[in-house]
Amino acid sequence: MKTVADNVHQLKRDNQAQDELLLSRVRFDRIVLLYAQIHIGIAGQYIVSMIMLYSLWAVIPKAQIISWGLYISAATIIWMTFTLIFRYKRQVFDSETWLKLFAMCTLISGCAWGIIGSFLMPNDLLSQSFVIIIIIGMTAAGSAFFSSFITVYTLYLFPAFIPLDIWMFIQGGYFGLIGLCGLIYMAVMFGSCFYSSRFLVSSLTLRYKNIDLDALNQFLERRVAEKTSDLEKSLAITQSTLESTADGILVVDTQGNIEYSNQKFLQMWGITENYLSLRNTGYYLDKVLNQLKNPEEFKNRIQDLNEHKQCESFDELYFVDGKVFETYSKPYQIRNNIVGRVWSFRDITMRKQMEHQLFYQANHDLLTGLPNRTLLYDRIKQSINYVTRYQSYLNMLFLDIDNFKLINDNLGHESGDILLKEVASRLQECIRDTDTVARFGGDEFVILFITNHADALSNLSQKVLERVSQPIQLLSHEIVVTTSIGVSIYPKDGNDAATLMKNADIAMYLAKKQGRNNFKLYDNSYNQSSKALQLQSELRNALENNEFIPMYQPIIELDSGKIVAAEILVRWLHPERGMIMPQEFISIAEESGLIVPLGAWIFRTACFQNKQWQNMGLNPIRMAINISGIQLKRDNFISMVEECLHDSGLDPRYLELELTESVIMSDSTKNLQSLRYCHQLGIHLTIDDFGTGYSSLNYLKQFPVSKLKIDRGFVQNCTKDISDSSIIEAIIAMGHRLKLSILAEGIEKMAQLSFLESNGCNEGQGFLFSKPVSAEAFAELLAQEKMLVRKKKAS
Repeated sequence: MKTVADNVHQLKRDNQAQDELLLSRVRFDRIVLLYAQIHIGIAGQYIVSMIMLYSLWAVIPKAQIISWGLYISAATIIWMTFTLIFRYKRQVFDSETWLKLFAMCTLISGCAWGIIGSFLMPNDLLSQSFVIIIIIGMTAAGSAFFSSFITVYTLYLFPAFIPLDIWMFIQGGYFGLIGLCGLIYMAVMFGSCFYSSRFLVSSLTLRYKNIDLDALNQFLERRVAEKTSDLEKSLAITQSTLESTADGILVVDTQGNIEYSNQKFLQMWGITENYLSLRNTGYYLDKVLNQLKNPEEFKNRIQDLNEHKQCESFDELYFVDGKVFETYSKPYQIRNNIVGRVWSFRDITMRKQMEHQLFYQANHDLLTGLPNRTLLYDRIKQSINYVTRYQSYLNMLFLDIDNFKLINDNLGHESGDILLKEVASRLQECIRDTDTVARFGGDEFVILFITNHADALSNLSQKVLERVSQPIQLLSHEIVVTTSIGVSIYPKDGNDAATLMKNADIAMYLAKKQGRNNFKLYDNSYNQSSKALQLQSELRNALENNEFIPMYQPIIELDSGKIVAAEILVRWLHPERGMIMPQEFISIAEESGLIVPLGAWIFRTACFQNKQWQNMGLNPIRMAINISGIQLKRDNFISMVEECLHDSGLDPRYLELELTESVIMSDSTKNLQSLRYCHQLGIHLTIDDFGTGYSSLNYLKQFPVSKLKIDRGFVQNCTKDISDSSIIEAIIAMGHRLKLSILAEGIEKMAQLSFLESNGCNEGQGFLFSKPVSAEAFAELLAQEKMLVRKKKAS
């Protein structure tokens, strides 16, 4: 960082450089003056020299006078040549060289007059007087031409006059006296030229300084004009910007006087020009405060900022008419001194309304207007804090509308929405203002009820049941709906929202089990008996959370030992319980209706996976899929099958549907139509667990069955129990007579395999060949292209 001394030195260097530049310019102009008028002097000198040559021709030897004439002529030519070159080709030499050339010519000319006044002085007094007068005249005239440089004049004066003065001193007498006067003459001429030179230098210096000052003055005037124009432009832009901004701007000084306000400010506050003309905030502060909900708060803020001038503020002002302004205040300074304050006001009414609307939408159900899950969990947390502090009880009522799905499917979604809104309205009528009713999802509602009395809970539950069960008009239908209620109580049944919700849900399903249209309090003894209910509750989100894992078990052609098909089997990877087998959740899925979306997912996964194996270049095989009776009865079953085949691109002949006898015989007419259509598409049909269901075998003639699957219960004891072995033999024989393929599942031992092979069983499946594996592992089995068991030897 530069110190003061450094700045002083820098300033001196800058001044010195400026002085040197000025001296250089003055010196150059003095050289120009020498050459500018010297052509007149050269011409005059030559004319005088020729007159003198003519006058002295008779009194000076011819050789001497001719030599002097040639000398003065040569000097004149050289001098005039340099003068012309300087005028037209000045750039040939620099200024100092031109000065030296001029001085040289001056010295040569001075020497010429010195020669004529000493060595060539005539003998007669008249001629001598003539020479003396001429030399005095020439040296006197030279003062005018050479005054720019005293040194140049010295080179002319001394060589021209000193030889003459010496000659006069040698002559003595009156000439000696004249010689003495000559010394005085030289001193006077030297001094006169010296002062003329100084005056010229001063004049030129002053002239340049005046020129510089004038240029500087013009420059400063231009800069001031430019700065003024820029300032006016900047002020115009600033004012235009402030006038076009969406914010109201107010600038006041420290005394409260208004320095500036834009039109937006006046419009926002409804202030007229009459008020503004008073130029003081105190006159219209009351008008401003009267518009606010909390005028004293804003007034105190202004007073606080007046006391603490360096502070900034950011506030929101709420108006009586519902408007909301965002205000920001900041002091402004000039040279680090606070001279006033800038206020900006922004109308954020629309933004606040949007925020409120977004908050409402994020926390409320759009159909019923009730709090949604997000707000419900927040209310539960607040309620738990409240009852903990005041030693009360929080009752959570979990409601599910009975048979809502039936109403929604038969009367349409519009009727379903009307029903939900009506139920929501009735529930709100049953509770107090301090209670909460929320829509949990679908046809489920939750009521939070704080009480100190046990009978209050029972009264509320009965009130809800009675109010909901009153007739409801749905478009052109009048229906009666009921609801099942499960209740959990804090802190007895749980210490957090998730536990209370789960236990209330369990109690609600028990209420449904006991006939619906009633309420049930949760009890810890339900934990064991309600495991299936818990699974049903958790099963709802399992599919959305991708918790199901597809596995594939090979089906082997016993004659060749090669893989000819695969059965897709599903496992449920529960986030808390780990791997859950199908026998634990399939029946629950069927009871709850979740088997439909789960079955569709399995069907789609199987089609895409089989097609993917084919795209990998593996041998094409059939994919066996278990079909639930609920799936088969659905009106969209066929469209679901077609959609999966179309989207996956799988040939239908590589698909097998496995159904139990009970599924086929249930609603046999509708099922027959669906299965015949699948058969027409090329899909194979297998009877699963054959021999364990209906005793009637008539359906084997009606339905397009292509394969019978022997239940594992017969296979496991076929080598030990004569009954099981006989049943297997009969099934195989009957199947072959009906031209059906036979598949045995549950093969785990070589003895079982040998028995089945010996009786002509076509295909086998079981742990002896492979456990269910992932899609990647199954692809490796197909890629190996080897027999999983030894090929049956020819007997």
